[in-house]
Amino acid sequence: ATPLVVRVPAVDAAWIGAALDAGAAAVIVPSITGVSDAVRAARASRYPPEGDRSWGPFPPVWGGSAPQAATANADVACWALIETAGALADVGAIAATPGIDGLFVGPLDLALSLGTTVDGLLDDHDPGGPIAVIVAAAARHGILVGAFAGSPAAAARLRPTASTAWPWPPTWASSPRDAARCSPRVFRSRISAGC
Repeated sequence: ATPLVVRVPAVDAAWIGAALDAGAAAVIVPSITGVSDAVRAARASRYPPEGDRSWGPFPPVWGGSAPQAATANADVACWALIETAGALADVGAIAATPGIDGLFVGPLDLALSLGTTVDGLLDDHDPGGPIAVIVAAAARHGILVGAFAGSPAAAARLRPTASTAWPWPPTWASSPRDAARCSPRVFRSRISAGC
């Protein structure tokens, strides 16, 4: 089966847990304003002792298999949506947060938050530019990076920044569905080659 990635509505343990309980392989968590939100999101996606997620898998209701408690934490992923100036300022700490498996760039809201345009954000190929800073933080901490591009043309505009800031081919997803092709079980094995 194709792994599903769900963008939940907020940094909310109930929504994060419900998406994962329903069978999502990963969640993309919006409204991250700093590292404390990233910690909350990561903990909500993992069972104790690594997190605070409650046990409530639904797949058996429709004939699927319930996850095994001993391996469930390794089988899910939590991506922090970087779309605010606060998240950008804390992006290194967010990328270092245990349980954060990827950074997902939200260029529309990030541009608004930074007082620029989406075109200005996408055309900024400076190593100190926002997208390059996000990609570099992911690379330093060995996690993936993706982005909502909205179109193949916008995705193509993201690639130059990614390729100059990351020492290997980065994983750029143009949508959460595209991000699903990097199953959580293979995140770590594909980091060096991209997905």
